[in-house]
Amino acid sequence: MRKRRSPQPRLVWAYCRVSTLKTEQELSLEEQVRWAEEFARQCGAVLRLFKERASAKTVVGRPQCARLLGLLEDEDQDLPQFVIATSFDRLSRDMTDTLLIARALKQSGVKLYIRDRGEIAMDSFGDQAALVGQAMGGHAENEAKSNRCRASWQRRQREGKPMSNKSPYGLQLKAERDIEEPVSGPWVRKMFEWYASGIGAHTIAKRMKAGAPPHRVITSKRGVDGEPIVRERVHVWEYNKVLKLLRQKRYRGVLIDPDLFDRAQELLRARPHWRQDRKYEYPLSGAIKCATCGRSFHGHATGATGSYRLADGSVRKYRDHKRTRYYGCIVCHYMINADRLEGWFDGTIRELEAEPGLLERWITTSRVTNTQELGREKHSLEARLRNGSFDTLRQRAWQLALNDDSVAADLPRQLKTISDEEAGCRDRLAELANILDNEKEASRSERQARTLLKDFRALYRVATYEQQRELAHTVVQALGGCRASKDGLVWTGRVHLASSTLRD
Repeated sequence: MRKRRSPQPRLVWAYCRVSTLKTEQELSLEEQVRWAEEFARQCGAVLRLFKERASAKTVVGRPQCARLLGLLEDEDQDLPQFVIATSFDRLSRDMTDTLLIARALKQSGVKLYIRDRGEIAMDSFGDQAALVGQAMGGHAENEAKSNRCRASWQRRQREGKPMSNKSPYGLQLKAERDIEEPVSGPWVRKMFEWYASGIGAHTIAKRMKAGAPPHRVITSKRGVDGEPIVRERVHVWEYNKVLKLLRQKRYRGVLIDPDLFDRAQELLRARPHWRQDRKYEYPLSGAIKCATCGRSFHGHATGATGSYRLADGSVRKYRDHKRTRYYGCIVCHYMINADRLEGWFDGTIRELEAEPGLLERWITTSRVTNTQELGREKHSLEARLRNGSFDTLRQRAWQLALNDDSVAADLPRQLKTISDEEAGCRDRLAELANILDNEKEASRSERQARTLLKDFRALYRVATYEQQRELAHTVVQALGGCRASKDGLVWTGRVHLASSTLRD
């Protein structure tokens, strides 16, 4: 375990935040920045700013706050002497987040300075309890706002008003009620009538693209002539857009007759759903290259067999002609029968056991390749945690839940999934750091290499798909690369096999 760096007296981090664009409720972002710059100048320290416009109800949705906390835990980061803010509610308005921030600052040895209170002590239990008491006011205010919003939504639902202020295509809001938009509304009725008559979503999308007008939104603002400002939104008409509008519940009884709307929903539920079972049957994909352009071969199939089940329980068959697997290059439009290519590869494996010098080359190649791949994976995971991608996912889940009641019921599961994925990401990052630091993947013994090559064919036949891909890539990389053409496999490395190419 590396030692943490001690805080530097010449560094100051400032967290500046406003929750809205309004300036009459709080200090503006510019004023907070000016105070932070003056504080750093008086201390003779270098200032680092963390600025954002976001609510402080939670750390979720505040990427700069999450970034600040992440840097406090980074062992290679030069830590500041102070983290400063104009007031404590700029930093947190939630009791749980307050404790997390206090713990992060305490563990890193960084001091917290608030303009109105000076340096904040966080050593004893009493100090931490005082911090929680400071956050209770903001926490209570947040809860009151949430209760008011929830009561407003429930009232609108009881009164039959829409839950969102955004109007779908063909509707507009007037006195908190959905009414028909006179220009685009008739096109929505056409869309439902077409679908009820048996016309598919792709054809409807083409018709809407050819003649449907843009969506007109009458805003509450007025122009210089005193008339309301009208904004137009041009939709990109695709089949999935049509399907979404056909499921829009706000049309029922307002723009679309209930019987017609219900009939359209029955047709949507009865749509056949194609099977999503993916076949993992191309273990040489990516390992074998095209002899012409050098790009990787990838697998695909022509024809199909099997069946799928419709909503009414009936079974419909796919096309009956034979399904054939191929490996091909998408650039050269060249394909090789998969059974033939895999036969060539299996035949080559028989000649690997007696190849002199192969084991040493394979050990060296696998060591470098594995180290590079692990390093790239570690860098990718670090970037994902550093950029706050998990916070973005949580913010998106909350936003979807606020806009749709059906999604809100699934919110706890989504948040738990995101948290589990983030925890797995951190665990994998720690594992990679341990592997790279201790160089566990730095060498393979000659005995292990001989065992693998000797038992390669047996291992390959009983391995899972992912294991087969890993085995194939390992051997191809050890031999310096492999290219395929109609004449067989050509090994590009300096390896002398019994025959340099194999034909079927």
